[in-house]
Amino acid sequence: MLNTLLLQIVSGWPEYLATKKVDRDSPMHQLVVDAVPGELRSWTPDPDQFKFVGSDGQGNITLAPWFGVFHRQITETAQDGYYIVYLVSQDLERLVLEIGFGYTQFERVFGKNKKMLQALDVAVVKMQQSCLQMLEDQISSELKSRINSEPIRLADKQNSVHANYEKCGIYSLTYELDALPNEQSLREEFLEFLQLYTVMAESLLLPEVGDYALEGIKDW
Repeated sequence: MLNTLLLQIVSGWPEYLATKKVDRDSPMHQLVVDAVPGELRSWTPDPDQFKFVGSDGQGNITLAPWFGVFHRQITETAQDGYYIVYLVSQDLERLVLEIGFGYTQFERVFGKNKKMLQALDVAVVKMQQSCLQMLEDQISSELKSRINSEPIRLADKQNSVHANYEKCGIYSLTYELDALPNEQSLREEFLEFLQLYTVMAESLLLPEVGDYALEGIKDW
């Protein structure tokens, strides 16, 4: 069950993080890269359309894990496009389900600076404007009332990748990890996000992702 797996990961994360280096033989690594993605795959209709990924870092252990679902028509990496992701906050107190951009594609264009963050802000707003009708059609009224369209709160250390993740969210939903919904509710809300993401990914009306990343250039 996803909520059980998440709580197991969060409770063991400080000890695992203290070891500093990713350990592929660690039970924690297996929970992150295999167990949670496997659970999300089991929830997903037609899972072959998607790639399921869990990350505890690359070389060094990340301050908090994340779990991504990539529609293969849009991206197969967290660096590009936009995707569904569960993000754990650095203080291990919150879990965020979001549809968000990969920030690295903006960093490649603008560098690691304020222009990159400004361009990301512009892209998020433009994507939200483009998807208003999709949001209306695909998300229940109850869930819409809880969805956030503003930057999320993840980072304690503002020079970390989590500080960039905070700016990437197009639509997000935040849970307190000490008060997670039951399994059925988590699954239903994931599937609503998945349906919205699928409609976005397969829409012929949305601009190419690269157009969003480049949109801000003309302003500078």
